[in-house]
Amino acid sequence: MKKYKGFTCVELVVAISILAVVMSLSIVKLNSYGLTFDATVVKLKTDIRRIIAKAEDDYHSYSISFYKGYYTIGRDNKRLSKIVLDEHTYVLGSGKLEFRGIKRMGAPGRGGSIYVFNDITKKLERITYMPASGRVTSYEDNYYTKKDIIDGKISRLR
Repeated sequence: MKKYKGFTCVELVVAISILAVVMSLSIVKLNSYGLTFDATVVKLKTDIRRIIAKAEDDYHSYSISFYKGYYTIGRDNKRLSKIVLDEHTYVLGSGKLEFRGIKRMGAPGRGGSIYVFNDITKKLERITYMPASGRVTSYEDNYYTKKDIIDGKISRLR
């Protein structure tokens, strides 16, 4: 009787099936981080649009302040709401966006950009806002080309 070395077909099928199950579970988890990230970007863009629209009022000042793990929306230096982020998502900006008495005519007011980053998926989204036009847009950016800048901003978060 000859002794053959190697795996039987049944052993290979079982091993590949186990690997397929493990991979499918990890892909679902990774995809959920991506969906959470996308929802955070949409929520932040909506919040920025909302406070820009409210900031047409000359009597009140509206702001969004960014912290590690959350951001706040305020009016006249009083917090109106606190939005908690996923533990792997960071909003990287100048620390605070403040708007007051925005006029819809003439040259665009001082706009700016902020970044939203997820450290698991390495997704980076740049949100650009123009207060005078009320325009808030975003596009996907490449984390690896801006790695030093993004990592520096993450380390400075309070």
